[in-house]
Amino acid sequence: MKHYVKTWGELAEILSMTPENLKKTYQIKPGSPVKGDSGHPVKAWIDFVQVEKGRERERVRGPDADVKREKLLIECDILRERLKELRRQTIPMQEHLSEFSKYAADTNAVFELWIQDVAVETKDARLLGRAQELRDRARKRLQEKLDSAPGE
Repeated sequence: MKHYVKTWGELAEILSMTPENLKKTYQIKPGSPVKGDSGHPVKAWIDFVQVEKGRERERVRGPDADVKREKLLIECDILRERLKELRRQTIPMQEHLSEFSKYAADTNAVFELWIQDVAVETKDARLLGRAQELRDRARKRLQEKLDSAPGE
């Protein structure tokens, strides 16, 4: 995630809201972060919106107040996760899956080289068959892990 963004649209996307809502609800509030030469400071905006949503939670009254408070709490949780991502304390799932896919490809390549070596060095059909079984089982397990990974 970027530390600075140039447009309200980019910032709104990170904050999980529309640019209109961001400008109408948060930009006008005293203490809202100011755009600098590098752009809008993402961390400062996440912190600011999180504090404002916390204040909104405290002020919620009337019918469905519990639901509204819970919604604001969830939105704050999402902002906390975005902040962790910005600080590189968590890794986005897509980045994790991409890295896992690279390791899976490396593992498959090692198995293929090993099978070729077994075929050339031993010419033992039983050992070659066992090596191919192990390769196939590893491939299947790696694919199952990728298929069962949660999406973003």
